[in-house]
Amino acid sequence: SSGINAEYGDDVAQDKLRRSILLLRCFDGAPPEFLCPISMEIMTDPVISTDGHSYERSNITEWLAAGHNTSPFTNTTLSTNSLITNHNLRKIIQTTFLIE
Repeated sequence: SSGINAEYGDDVAQDKLRRSILLLRCFDGAPPEFLCPISMEIMTDPVISTDGHSYERSNITEWLAAGHNTSPFTNTTLSTNSLITNHNLRKIIQTTFLIE
């Protein structure tokens, strides 16, 4: 098989497609609260950091893994690297864009 599925596998291809669709819809009036402050893309797996802001899990995890101990949004020192899934924001985004 060729194309994106052969290169990335079905799960990754689905995720890339979903993110692409979300990004396109973003320019159609998505609230800024739906956007990750790091990537400026609509979040599909939002988490709350100890700074009180929501980020896309993969982006904030990468930020923290790079050794940063500050908020990418406010530049204040984070008390911990703990992340909490933001179920409410994820559901609102999914409902707004009719994503399952």
